[in-house]
Amino acid sequence: FGHSAATDGTYIYSFGGKSDSSTYLDEFLRCHLTTHSCETPLVTGPSARAFHSVSMAGTTMYIFGGEFSDGSTVDKLDDLWTIPLPPTTWTEEVPALSTAAPSSAYHAAVKYGTKLYFFGGNDVIVDTVWAWESTRTSYGNEMIAFVDGGGGNDQITDTANGFVAAGFLSGDDIVVSGSASNDGAYTILAITAGTIDVATGSLTDEAAGAAVTIRTGYAGSTIAFDVGDTVTDLITDSANGFVAAGFQEGDDIVVSGSASNDGQYTILSVDAGTIKVAEARLTAESAGASVTLTELDWAQRTKPASSPLGRRAPTAVVMNDGTDDRMYLFGGQSGGVGINTLWAYKLSDAAAAVENLFTWEQMTSIPSQ
Repeated sequence: FGHSAATDGTYIYSFGGKSDSSTYLDEFLRCHLTTHSCETPLVTGPSARAFHSVSMAGTTMYIFGGEFSDGSTVDKLDDLWTIPLPPTTWTEEVPALSTAAPSSAYHAAVKYGTKLYFFGGNDVIVDTVWAWESTRTSYGNEMIAFVDGGGGNDQITDTANGFVAAGFLSGDDIVVSGSASNDGAYTILAITAGTIDVATGSLTDEAAGAAVTIRTGYAGSTIAFDVGDTVTDLITDSANGFVAAGFQEGDDIVVSGSASNDGQYTILSVDAGTIKVAEARLTAESAGASVTLTELDWAQRTKPASSPLGRRAPTAVVMNDGTDDRMYLFGGQSGGVGINTLWAYKLSDAAAAVENLFTWEQMTSIPSQ
Protein backbone atom coordinates (compact mmCIF):
# COMPACT_ATOMS: atom_id res chain seq x y z
CA PHE A 1 0.00 0.00 0.00
CA GLY A 2 1.03 3.65 -0.31
CA HIS A 3 2.38 3.09 -3.83
CA SER A 4 1.46 5.21 -6.86
CA ALA A 5 0.72 4.07 -10.38
CA ALA A 6 0.01 5.33 -13.89
CA THR A 7 -0.58 3.82 -17.32
CA ASP A 8 0.68 4.47 -20.84
CA GLY A 9 -2.19 2.49 -22.36
CA THR A 10 -0.21 -0.74 -22.66
CA TYR A 11 1.19 -1.21 -19.16
CA ILE A 12 0.40 -0.10 -15.64
CA TYR A 13 3.57 1.17 -13.97
CA SER A 14 3.80 1.20 -10.17
CA PHE A 15 6.54 2.43 -7.87
CA GLY A 16 7.25 2.22 -4.15
CA GLY A 17 4.81 1.78 -1.30
CA LYS A 18 4.99 -0.10 1.99
CA SER A 19 4.93 -3.81 2.71
CA ASP A 20 2.70 -5.53 5.26
CA SER A 21 5.59 -5.18 7.71
CA SER A 22 5.71 -1.40 7.01
CA THR A 23 8.99 -1.63 5.11
CA TYR A 24 9.32 1.16 2.55
CA LEU A 25 9.84 -0.20 -0.96
CA ASP A 26 11.75 0.94 -4.04
CA GLU A 27 10.16 -1.67 -6.31
CA PHE A 28 9.39 -0.58 -9.86
CA LEU A 29 6.73 -2.85 -11.36
CA ARG A 30 4.94 -2.96 -14.69
CA CYS A 31 1.95 -5.12 -15.60
CA HIS A 32 0.59 -5.66 -19.11
CA LEU A 33 -3.05 -4.58 -19.40
CA THR A 34 -3.97 -7.44 -21.76
CA THR A 35 -1.86 -10.41 -20.68
CA HIS A 36 -1.84 -9.37 -17.00
CA SER A 37 1.79 -10.49 -16.77
CA CYS A 38 4.00 -8.44 -14.44
CA GLU A 39 7.73 -7.85 -14.28
CA THR A 40 10.26 -5.71 -12.46
CA PRO A 41 12.42 -3.71 -14.92
CA LEU A 42 16.08 -3.81 -13.90
CA VAL A 43 16.67 -0.07 -13.63
CA THR A 44 18.04 1.73 -10.58
CA GLY A 45 16.31 4.95 -9.65
CA PRO A 46 14.52 6.70 -6.79
CA SER A 47 15.00 5.63 -3.20
CA ALA A 48 12.34 3.69 -1.32
CA ARG A 49 9.23 5.73 -0.51
CA ALA A 50 5.46 5.73 -0.09
CA PHE A 51 2.60 8.22 -0.54
CA HIS A 52 4.40 9.97 -3.41
CA SER A 53 2.85 11.12 -6.68
CA VAL A 54 3.20 9.56 -10.12
CA SER A 55 2.28 11.45 -13.29
CA MET A 56 2.37 10.31 -16.91
CA ALA A 57 2.77 12.36 -20.08
CA GLY A 58 3.17 10.57 -23.39
CA THR A 59 6.08 8.21 -22.93
CA THR A 60 7.51 9.79 -19.77
CA MET A 61 6.72 8.95 -16.16
CA TYR A 62 7.33 11.39 -13.29
CA ILE A 63 7.70 10.68 -9.55
CA PHE A 64 7.78 13.39 -6.89
CA GLY A 65 8.16 13.39 -3.12
CA GLY A 66 6.70 10.88 -0.72
CA GLU A 67 7.92 9.76 2.68
CA PHE A 68 10.49 7.32 4.05
CA SER A 69 11.24 6.04 7.52
CA ASP A 70 14.21 4.11 8.87
CA GLY A 71 12.10 3.08 11.84
CA SER A 72 12.88 6.05 14.07
CA THR A 73 11.76 9.16 12.17
CA VAL A 74 9.59 9.76 9.12
CA ASP A 75 11.19 11.99 6.49
CA LYS A 76 9.31 13.76 3.72
CA LEU A 77 11.05 13.88 0.33
CA ASP A 78 11.35 16.63 -2.30
CA ASP A 79 13.12 14.88 -5.18
CA LEU A 80 11.68 14.64 -8.70
CA TRP A 81 12.53 11.74 -11.03
CA THR A 82 11.70 10.99 -14.66
CA ILE A 83 11.98 7.86 -16.78
CA PRO A 84 11.14 7.30 -20.46
CA LEU A 85 8.90 4.38 -21.32
CA PRO A 86 9.66 1.60 -22.11
CA PRO A 87 11.92 2.05 -19.06
CA THR A 88 15.62 2.63 -19.63
CA THR A 89 17.24 5.08 -17.19
CA TRP A 90 15.89 7.12 -14.29
CA THR A 91 16.97 10.79 -14.17
CA GLU A 92 16.79 12.99 -11.08
CA GLU A 93 15.68 16.48 -12.08
CA VAL A 94 17.82 18.66 -9.82
CA PRO A 95 16.54 22.26 -9.42
CA ALA A 96 18.58 24.64 -11.58
CA LEU A 97 17.43 28.22 -10.96
CA SER A 98 14.90 27.89 -8.17
CA THR A 99 14.01 25.92 -5.07
CA ALA A 100 11.95 22.76 -5.45
CA ALA A 101 8.50 22.44 -3.94
CA PRO A 102 8.50 21.66 -0.20
CA SER A 103 9.16 18.10 0.89
CA SER A 104 5.77 16.49 0.64
CA ALA A 105 3.76 13.30 0.79
CA TYR A 106 0.02 12.82 0.31
CA HIS A 107 -0.09 15.62 -2.29
CA ALA A 108 -1.90 15.74 -5.65
CA ALA A 109 -0.09 16.07 -8.98
CA VAL A 110 -1.18 16.46 -12.60
CA LYS A 111 0.61 16.96 -15.92
CA TYR A 112 -0.65 19.71 -18.25
CA GLY A 113 1.20 20.85 -21.34
CA THR A 114 4.89 20.93 -20.48
CA LYS A 115 4.32 21.41 -16.74
CA LEU A 116 3.62 19.36 -13.65
CA TYR A 117 1.29 21.01 -11.12
CA PHE A 118 1.28 20.09 -7.42
CA PHE A 119 -1.07 20.97 -4.57
CA GLY A 120 -1.48 19.93 -0.95
CA GLY A 121 0.40 17.39 1.13
CA ASN A 122 2.23 17.54 4.44
CA ASP A 123 4.36 17.85 6.82
CA VAL A 124 3.58 21.54 6.43
CA ILE A 125 0.20 21.61 4.71
CA VAL A 126 0.80 23.16 1.29
CA ASP A 127 -1.93 25.61 0.26
CA THR A 128 -0.38 27.01 -2.92
CA VAL A 129 0.14 25.62 -6.40
CA TRP A 130 3.67 24.64 -7.38
CA ALA A 131 4.63 24.19 -11.03
CA TRP A 132 7.61 22.42 -12.61
CA GLU A 133 8.62 23.02 -16.24
CA SER A 134 9.84 19.97 -18.14
CA THR A 135 11.25 21.41 -21.37
CA ARG A 136 13.70 24.24 -20.70
CA THR A 137 17.30 23.41 -21.53
CA SER A 138 19.39 23.19 -18.37
CA TYR A 139 22.82 21.69 -17.82
CA GLY A 140 25.32 21.77 -15.01
CA ASN A 141 28.25 20.05 -13.32
CA GLU A 142 31.55 20.78 -11.58
CA MET A 143 33.62 20.42 -14.76
CA ILE A 144 32.61 23.73 -16.34
CA ALA A 145 35.32 26.41 -16.59
CA PHE A 146 35.53 29.93 -18.01
CA VAL A 147 38.28 31.32 -20.25
CA ASP A 148 39.04 34.95 -21.07
CA GLY A 149 39.91 34.73 -24.74
CA GLY A 150 41.96 37.90 -24.82
CA GLY A 151 41.47 39.24 -28.33
CA GLY A 152 39.28 36.33 -29.43
CA ASN A 153 35.97 34.95 -28.24
CA ASP A 154 35.67 34.10 -24.57
CA GLN A 155 34.79 30.49 -23.88
CA ILE A 156 32.83 28.34 -21.47
CA THR A 157 34.35 24.86 -21.46
CA ASP A 158 33.12 21.48 -20.23
CA THR A 159 35.45 18.50 -19.94
CA ALA A 160 32.35 16.28 -19.79
CA ASN A 161 31.51 17.43 -23.35
CA GLY A 162 27.81 17.78 -22.60
CA PHE A 163 26.80 21.07 -24.22
CA VAL A 164 25.44 19.74 -27.51
CA ALA A 165 23.73 16.74 -25.91
CA ALA A 166 22.02 19.13 -23.47
CA GLY A 167 20.36 20.88 -26.42
CA PHE A 168 22.16 24.23 -26.54
CA LEU A 169 22.36 25.88 -29.97
CA SER A 170 24.27 28.72 -31.57
CA GLY A 171 22.27 31.91 -31.03
CA ASP A 172 20.72 30.77 -27.74
CA ASP A 173 20.62 33.26 -24.88
CA ILE A 174 21.86 31.52 -21.76
CA VAL A 175 22.06 32.34 -18.07
CA VAL A 176 24.98 31.10 -15.96
CA SER A 177 24.57 30.58 -12.21
CA GLY A 178 26.71 29.06 -9.48
CA SER A 179 30.07 30.31 -10.74
CA ALA A 180 32.51 32.33 -8.65
CA SER A 181 32.69 35.36 -10.94
CA ASN A 182 30.88 34.68 -14.23
CA ASP A 183 27.18 34.52 -13.34
CA GLY A 184 25.11 36.41 -15.89
CA ALA A 185 23.49 36.33 -19.33
CA TYR A 186 25.33 35.52 -22.56
CA THR A 187 24.57 34.74 -26.20
CA ILE A 188 26.11 31.61 -27.73
CA LEU A 189 28.21 32.58 -30.78
CA ALA A 190 29.45 29.06 -31.53
CA ILE A 191 29.20 25.70 -29.81
CA THR A 192 30.82 22.27 -29.74
CA ALA A 193 30.32 19.41 -27.31
CA GLY A 194 32.87 20.90 -24.92
CA THR A 195 33.00 24.60 -25.78
CA ILE A 196 30.59 27.54 -25.87
CA ASP A 197 31.92 30.73 -27.47
CA VAL A 198 30.59 34.06 -26.17
CA ALA A 199 31.52 37.68 -26.87
CA THR A 200 35.05 38.93 -26.23
CA GLY A 201 35.40 40.62 -22.87
CA SER A 202 32.45 38.80 -21.31
CA LEU A 203 34.24 36.35 -19.01
CA THR A 204 37.03 36.21 -16.48
CA ASP A 205 39.29 33.18 -16.10
CA GLU A 206 37.82 30.65 -13.68
CA ALA A 207 38.85 27.04 -13.18
CA ALA A 208 36.34 24.21 -12.92
CA GLY A 209 35.20 23.10 -9.50
CA ALA A 210 32.08 25.07 -8.65
CA ALA A 211 28.64 23.54 -9.29
CA VAL A 212 27.79 25.67 -12.33
CA THR A 213 24.41 25.62 -14.09
CA ILE A 214 23.71 26.95 -17.58
CA ARG A 215 20.11 27.51 -18.62
CA THR A 216 18.40 29.01 -21.65
CA GLY A 217 16.88 32.48 -21.24
CA TYR A 218 16.39 35.72 -23.16
CA ALA A 219 18.31 38.95 -22.77
CA GLY A 220 18.44 42.36 -24.41
CA SER A 221 18.31 46.13 -24.03
CA THR A 222 15.05 46.32 -26.03
CA ILE A 223 12.84 45.14 -23.15
CA ALA A 224 10.49 47.63 -21.46
CA PHE A 225 7.75 47.49 -18.82
CA ASP A 226 4.26 49.03 -18.93
CA VAL A 227 1.57 49.16 -16.25
CA GLY A 228 -0.94 48.20 -18.96
CA ASP A 229 -4.67 48.33 -18.25
CA THR A 230 -6.84 47.27 -15.32
CA VAL A 231 -6.45 43.62 -16.31
CA THR A 232 -2.79 42.99 -17.11
CA ASP A 233 0.64 44.61 -17.04
CA LEU A 234 2.97 44.31 -20.02
CA ILE A 235 6.59 43.37 -20.67
CA THR A 236 7.43 44.49 -24.20
CA ASP A 237 10.31 43.79 -26.57
CA SER A 238 10.85 45.97 -29.63
CA ALA A 239 13.07 43.20 -31.05
CA ASN A 240 10.04 40.86 -31.02
CA GLY A 241 12.02 37.96 -29.62
CA PHE A 242 9.75 36.44 -26.98
CA VAL A 243 8.15 33.67 -29.05
CA ALA A 244 11.42 32.75 -30.77
CA ALA A 245 12.99 32.44 -27.32
CA GLY A 246 10.41 29.78 -26.50
CA PHE A 247 8.25 31.56 -23.93
CA GLN A 248 4.68 30.26 -23.63
CA GLU A 249 1.48 30.97 -21.75
CA GLY A 250 1.83 29.59 -18.24
CA ASP A 251 5.62 29.90 -18.03
CA ASP A 252 7.02 31.15 -14.73
CA ILE A 253 9.83 33.63 -15.38
CA VAL A 254 12.31 35.69 -13.42
CA VAL A 255 13.25 39.19 -14.57
CA SER A 256 16.71 40.47 -13.68
CA GLY A 257 18.74 43.52 -14.65
CA SER A 258 15.83 45.98 -14.72
CA ALA A 259 15.74 49.20 -12.74
CA SER A 260 12.59 48.43 -10.76
CA ASN A 261 10.87 45.28 -12.06
CA ASP A 262 13.14 42.41 -11.05
CA GLY A 263 11.11 39.51 -9.70
CA GLN A 264 9.03 36.45 -10.52
CA TYR A 265 6.00 36.50 -12.83
CA THR A 266 3.64 34.04 -14.53
CA ILE A 267 2.98 34.62 -18.24
CA LEU A 268 -0.75 35.00 -18.93
CA SER A 269 -0.28 35.42 -22.67
CA VAL A 270 2.61 36.02 -25.05
CA ASP A 271 3.27 37.12 -28.62
CA ALA A 272 6.52 38.09 -30.33
CA GLY A 273 6.73 41.50 -28.69
CA THR A 274 4.49 41.36 -25.61
CA ILE A 275 4.23 39.31 -22.44
CA LYS A 276 1.15 39.89 -20.29
CA VAL A 277 1.39 39.35 -16.53
CA ALA A 278 -1.02 39.99 -13.67
CA GLU A 279 -2.16 43.59 -13.21
CA ALA A 280 -0.47 45.78 -10.59
CA ARG A 281 2.78 43.81 -10.68
CA LEU A 282 4.95 46.18 -12.76
CA THR A 283 6.03 49.80 -12.77
CA ALA A 284 6.61 51.75 -15.99
CA GLU A 285 10.19 51.45 -17.24
CA SER A 286 11.66 52.30 -20.63
CA ALA A 287 14.00 50.02 -22.56
CA GLY A 288 17.73 50.55 -22.26
CA ALA A 289 18.94 48.39 -19.40
CA SER A 290 20.29 44.92 -20.19
CA VAL A 291 17.31 42.89 -18.98
CA THR A 292 17.24 39.09 -18.75
CA LEU A 293 14.15 36.87 -18.68
CA THR A 294 14.74 33.33 -17.47
CA GLU A 295 12.15 30.61 -17.12
CA LEU A 296 12.12 28.87 -13.76
CA ASP A 297 12.12 25.12 -13.46
CA TRP A 298 10.24 25.17 -10.12
CA ALA A 299 7.87 28.00 -9.22
CA GLN A 300 5.47 28.66 -6.37
CA ARG A 301 2.42 30.36 -7.85
CA THR A 302 0.98 33.47 -6.21
CA LYS A 303 -1.94 32.47 -3.99
CA PRO A 304 -5.21 34.11 -5.16
CA ALA A 305 -7.53 35.61 -2.54
CA SER A 306 -10.03 32.82 -3.19
CA SER A 307 -8.22 29.49 -2.84
CA PRO A 308 -8.81 26.02 -1.42
CA LEU A 309 -7.60 25.15 2.06
CA GLY A 310 -4.30 23.37 2.34
CA ARG A 311 -4.95 19.65 2.71
CA ARG A 312 -3.42 16.21 2.61
CA ALA A 313 -4.48 13.37 0.32
CA PRO A 314 -6.64 15.28 -2.19
CA THR A 315 -7.25 13.98 -5.70
CA ALA A 316 -6.68 16.04 -8.84
CA VAL A 317 -7.37 15.60 -12.56
CA VAL A 318 -7.11 17.83 -15.63
CA MET A 319 -10.23 18.16 -17.79
CA ASN A 320 -11.10 20.12 -20.93
CA ASP A 321 -14.77 21.09 -21.12
CA GLY A 322 -14.46 22.57 -24.60
CA THR A 323 -14.11 26.15 -23.38
CA ASP A 324 -11.17 26.07 -21.02
CA ASP A 325 -8.82 23.61 -19.36
CA ARG A 326 -8.83 23.22 -15.60
CA MET A 327 -7.23 21.24 -12.83
CA TYR A 328 -10.02 19.93 -10.60
CA LEU A 329 -9.15 19.32 -6.95
CA PHE A 330 -11.45 17.34 -4.66
CA GLY A 331 -11.49 16.15 -1.08
CA GLY A 332 -8.63 15.49 1.26
CA GLN A 333 -8.17 16.07 4.96
CA SER A 334 -7.15 19.02 7.12
CA GLY A 335 -6.70 18.90 10.88
CA GLY A 336 -8.10 15.38 10.95
CA VAL A 337 -11.34 16.50 9.29
CA GLY A 338 -12.43 15.33 5.85
CA ILE A 339 -13.03 17.96 3.15
CA ASN A 340 -15.79 17.59 0.55
CA THR A 341 -15.29 20.69 -1.60
CA LEU A 342 -14.47 20.74 -5.30
CA TRP A 343 -12.22 23.47 -6.72
CA ALA A 344 -11.11 24.27 -10.27
CA TYR A 345 -7.79 25.92 -11.19
CA LYS A 346 -7.93 27.54 -14.62
CA LEU A 347 -5.03 26.51 -16.88
CA SER A 348 -6.18 27.96 -20.21
CA ASP A 349 -9.07 30.00 -21.58
CA ALA A 350 -10.34 29.79 -25.14
CA ALA A 351 -12.10 33.14 -24.66
CA ALA A 352 -8.71 34.77 -23.92
CA ALA A 353 -9.95 36.15 -20.60
CA VAL A 354 -6.38 36.22 -19.34
CA GLU A 355 -7.30 37.87 -16.05
CA ASN A 356 -8.95 34.59 -15.03
CA LEU A 357 -5.95 32.38 -15.76
CA PHE A 358 -4.31 30.58 -12.83
CA THR A 359 -7.13 31.45 -10.44
CA TRP A 360 -9.28 29.11 -8.33
CA GLU A 361 -13.05 28.76 -8.44
CA GLN A 362 -15.02 26.75 -5.90
CA MET A 363 -17.54 24.49 -7.60
CA THR A 364 -20.79 23.08 -6.18
CA SER A 365 -20.17 21.27 -2.89
CA ILE A 366 -20.43 17.49 -3.03
CA PRO A 367 -22.10 15.75 -0.06
CA SER A 368 -19.64 12.90 0.48
CA GLN A 369 -15.88 12.61 0.55
